[in-house]
Amino acid sequence: MLPQAPVSQASARQRAGRAGRTQPGCCYRLYTEASFHALPLTTPPEIQRASLAWPVLQLKALGVDDVLHFDFVSPPSVASMLHGLEILYSLGALDDQCRLTPEGEVRPIMWNRQY
Repeated sequence: MLPQAPVSQASARQRAGRAGRTQPGCCYRLYTEASFHALPLTTPPEIQRASLAWPVLQLKALGVDDVLHFDFVSPPSVASMLHGLEILYSLGALDDQCRLTPEGEVRPIMWNRQY
């Protein structure tokens, strides 16, 4: 079974444009036209839809103490940032003061990006 993932209209159009680019091809969409028009116009930036535990850990390792006020190009929600901090705290990478622990200092090297 193929995994299902939500797409935007822009992403669907881009994929359709790839069909037949290098050789003859067709694009078959497995949803109705009404469903297509119900899709969001664009996909939100990755940083606004992914777990922020890894970026938060990297910022902390680089010496950025106040990650909630970091000047992101496409700022994530505060809830996403707090969730990333909670994950790092639960893994023992941050202490009660949101500072890196010894575990947190080595984790960027061995992080498996599953969080």
